[in-house]
Amino acid sequence: MPQKFPSNVYAQPVPGKGTGLFTSQTIPAGELVFAIERPLVQVPDNKHLAKACYNCFYLEPPEGRSAVEARTLKACNGCKIVKYCSKIMINSMTVATASFDTIGSCVSTTAALLNHSCNPNCIYQFSEGSLTVRSLQAIPEGGELTICYVDPRSTTVERQKELQAKWFFTCTCKYCAKRLTCGQPDLPPSLSSKMSAVSLSQLENEGRRLQDEASAAPADAVEILSRAMALFTRHKENYPLWRYPWMSIRRDLKDAQIGQGNWASALGHALKIYLYIDPVLFPEAWIPHRAVETYGLLKVMLEILHELTKPQRNEQLVHELWEYKIDFPTVIRHLSDEVERASNKGFGPRSPIATDLELYEKEGIDFGNSDWQTELTKLKRAADQMVD
Repeated sequence: MPQKFPSNVYAQPVPGKGTGLFTSQTIPAGELVFAIERPLVQVPDNKHLAKACYNCFYLEPPEGRSAVEARTLKACNGCKIVKYCSKIMINSMTVATASFDTIGSCVSTTAALLNHSCNPNCIYQFSEGSLTVRSLQAIPEGGELTICYVDPRSTTVERQKELQAKWFFTCTCKYCAKRLTCGQPDLPPSLSSKMSAVSLSQLENEGRRLQDEASAAPADAVEILSRAMALFTRHKENYPLWRYPWMSIRRDLKDAQIGQGNWASALGHALKIYLYIDPVLFPEAWIPHRAVETYGLLKVMLEILHELTKPQRNEQLVHELWEYKIDFPTVIRHLSDEVERASNKGFGPRSPIATDLELYEKEGIDFGNSDWQTELTKLKRAADQMVD
């Protein structure tokens, strides 16, 4: 039976890439391309969990018996429990939350035809079991729809490693050919002229090692990631804030500081990302990766406002933030508006982020009336002085 596609897309061969999906109409940036209410998912029972493919139900034969069609079952890279046969591993898609935290995998025969690009014109998202594909760029009629299989913020080398390890191909897109990350050169002159390739590799490998160590020891994550941050801080005059893995280590440290209630430090890192990192990587504020970080900053601001206004306020936090004189209600008002606009365009009006914003409004927060540009100057000073 021929495969059915959404009315505005069609499939056709792509040289060197198999089959791809194309649009039959012009699509503006920030629009819904298509949605799949329930991707194809099948689940074996617990008795056969370790012996059956989680998708097609191929069952390994009992020990000593041969199979009619021999296949190798491989454990899921995430949970290490469920198994998949080789036919499904390459075409599965990561299920992630609105903040891009991985929580599982799914298979959609339509979405599986979306080819990879390190400069994609689409992004796929999940909400309440449904898969949606939205445009990141304006796509002309007849244009191929592409997504990024890996984190687009990773360097060319890291992207190529992951693509080869998980999908068994080498990307030849323009970004990889020119060694670009989100449009920025992997090795800007300020870095390549100051550090040898060997020194740079050693620095970044040690940063990744410490990042993995912190992931395996959450209770010690702040201490371990702080050591990793110190490695890059020594080269901050030449090493770009947005370059992987320093950027990724900062995000992890911010989250670890939040977990320990270190709100001032978490704010400093969130501001660095908001002011100096994301605008470089994603010039459009509505791009989902950037919108998520802005939303994260908003949540940190809300927590700090709560700590400063509760009956037994956090006096240590008051002391840490006093010199910056930030009008938190005004900043929260501006960030709320910014996130709402970004969410509507980048995620759609029914996204989890939009729902959270509605809850904040119902809580009756007294938004401030200070001037945003005045507050922005204060935020930049705080970002520059609170953390490296």
